[in-house]
Amino acid sequence: TLTNSTGTKISAFGANLFFLPHGLTVDHEDNIWTTDVGLHQVMKFPPGATKPSMVLGTRLVPGSDKSHFCKPTDVEVASNGDFFVADGYCNSRVVKFAKNGTVLSYIGETSQLKVVHSIALVEQLDRLYVADRENRRILCFRAGLKNEDEAGEFVSSFANRRLGRIFALKYDPNMNVLYVVSQLLGRGLGSTIDLLNGEVI
Repeated sequence: TLTNSTGTKISAFGANLFFLPHGLTVDHEDNIWTTDVGLHQVMKFPPGATKPSMVLGTRLVPGSDKSHFCKPTDVEVASNGDFFVADGYCNSRVVKFAKNGTVLSYIGETSQLKVVHSIALVEQLDRLYVADRENRRILCFRAGLKNEDEAGEFVSSFANRRLGRIFALKYDPNMNVLYVVSQLLGRGLGSTIDLLNGEVI
């Protein structure tokens, strides 16, 4: 944990717990979620805890069934407790879970995704945006938060030559925009996409 103003370290945890940590998400209840592409695991840490209350995936064992990931990259958590895991480098899918860790559905398996590197949940629209890194595009699916039967339904695809390979997505509810971190011709880029019209601002 760092201070906002100076970046001074306040606290730290996780020594000897991770192998190759990749993603970090703080949800609406201040739980910390981590993905580890070396361990092939996702961990949930309650506020103030240094040990996980939930561990998903089998340590050091990649796979594609309900108890395995293959290099998971990112997590998004809905207000009802459902959560989504970007899985990831090998499986190229998103796995949707109930709050207790039960698998609900798989998203994007038929979309020929190539490295699901980041996801962004827009809850009021029931949309899940997926960074399809090596295909240089963003795909949008229904999240199925109100109707689980709709989870994973394809909505739209966005690609722009100005973006290149897409590494990270973050939704800003105040501006109703999607922030995008990408790489084009070896240069890192930061972009903003207006969700009303899909235009790069």
